[in-house]
Amino acid sequence: MAILGRGDWSVNSLCMPCILAAAVSGCLADQSRADDDDRFYQHAKGYADAMLLHAQDTYGDQQSSLMLSMIDRSRLAPFSSMPREPHGIRNSDRVSPHGANVNLDFNLYRLLYALSEVTGEPRYRENADKALRVFLEVTPSPTTGLFAWGEHLCWDLKSDSPGTNCRSDPSKGHEIIYIHEPKRPTVLSDKFYEFNEKAMVGYAHALWEHQIGDHSTGNFSRHAYYDHHEPGLNFDFPKEGGYFLHDWARAHQRTRDERFLNYINILADRYLEKSRKTGDSLVAFDSQREYADTSASLSLAIDATHAANLLPEGPDRDKLLRLAAALDKGLLGLPHDVSDKGFVMYVTTDGNRELYSHKENGGYSYLWSMKYGRKTTGMLGTLCFSRAAQLGDSREGKAYRELAIHAADKYFNEAPDRSERPWPLELGIVTNLELLAYRETGDSKYLERAKDIADHGIDFFWTEGNPLPKADPEAAHYENITRADTLAYAMLAIHVIENRLPAELGDLDIDR
Repeated sequence: MAILGRGDWSVNSLCMPCILAAAVSGCLADQSRADDDDRFYQHAKGYADAMLLHAQDTYGDQQSSLMLSMIDRSRLAPFSSMPREPHGIRNSDRVSPHGANVNLDFNLYRLLYALSEVTGEPRYRENADKALRVFLEVTPSPTTGLFAWGEHLCWDLKSDSPGTNCRSDPSKGHEIIYIHEPKRPTVLSDKFYEFNEKAMVGYAHALWEHQIGDHSTGNFSRHAYYDHHEPGLNFDFPKEGGYFLHDWARAHQRTRDERFLNYINILADRYLEKSRKTGDSLVAFDSQREYADTSASLSLAIDATHAANLLPEGPDRDKLLRLAAALDKGLLGLPHDVSDKGFVMYVTTDGNRELYSHKENGGYSYLWSMKYGRKTTGMLGTLCFSRAAQLGDSREGKAYRELAIHAADKYFNEAPDRSERPWPLELGIVTNLELLAYRETGDSKYLERAKDIADHGIDFFWTEGNPLPKADPEAAHYENITRADTLAYAMLAIHVIENRLPAELGDLDIDR
């Protein structure tokens, strides 16, 4: 029975044994309703079926099983030119009209694997396998080894080449530039190594060679060039750094190549030094601005621990755990007010730990209304559950768990507003948050609230009987940048829970 997480990253799994253990007192929802009403399953499966039928690559000279990341819902076909962007989205972050962005489709592929578990139909798994094998074979840059994926980059299925909407500044004639910046952690790394270890090892080295600008200090930029060597400096975001630490640890686990330990040590030292400089164990957002983004620091703590768990006992592993513990100290020492204002989202790193008032919402997390650069209370709550699962019954683990439960409670009286054009991602995160609260407490009110939020998702995004969800409630098209795959995956989790199915779905904390 496959666990659809990152191997060691399945601590947050919505697995049936965990849920049943939490619900021995009869807290599961009425079983007859679950049997009679399979709307969540039908919408999640219909989405997957439509993607396999209408989104797979039939374009260009080299046709594959990769799937379009943007589709005209009225024709169930690609666009010839870019449609209007969804609410809160920058055009530079979108795929090209025939683009496939595997990084932002991770939960779609995980949905396909889960559907093979739930339905017993191998076609979902087989199509996912084919697509990911093609991705690993054709998208690595012959110059750098980086993949064509992430926040600004895709693989164009019509031109069979990298695709993007990024363009340089006017002094360079608006030429197209290919920027590598992973948006989600490499959640499918186990399968990737199974399919093409050479490409994965090459990618791990490429992160060091072409993403890290200063090999003596670990200074880097989250932006690197896909097609040539020109690494930047000083935009060393903790979130992306955590992704790199995990990818190097996984590569070392597979190859025992000592170079990966060197990469890990240099970058971990950089973040440890940053935490010491602030005097409060927080890590600044980058090397230019004097504030911390708490979601990025929490993401780094989680991934540093994932990486540590892949390494053998010794000083390398200990350093990563020491980094994660330092971040816990800073994060748990903040004046979070989750039940009222939200999580502290932005805080100064000058030793005073003051809310960074230059940010919107007074430095606190938003409940809804996601857009570029904005994180929600649900996202922070989900990450708190993940960190709590790593820390167990320790004092810190209990503190994170309490914050996460408060976040789940906050959404009981706060429904999403269609007029604000929320993303499917927002509702998917909150659906998952409520399911995690149900797992932790066994209280059926959280399961019922998860269903309420998912129902809002059906009403907002699955309109006109179309199997593909809208990019936002006012958009006319599907586009993976607003990450409906997370909502569909959470909807399938509801079906698995209510029907007590022997399937295990991995964690849903990869949207950060």
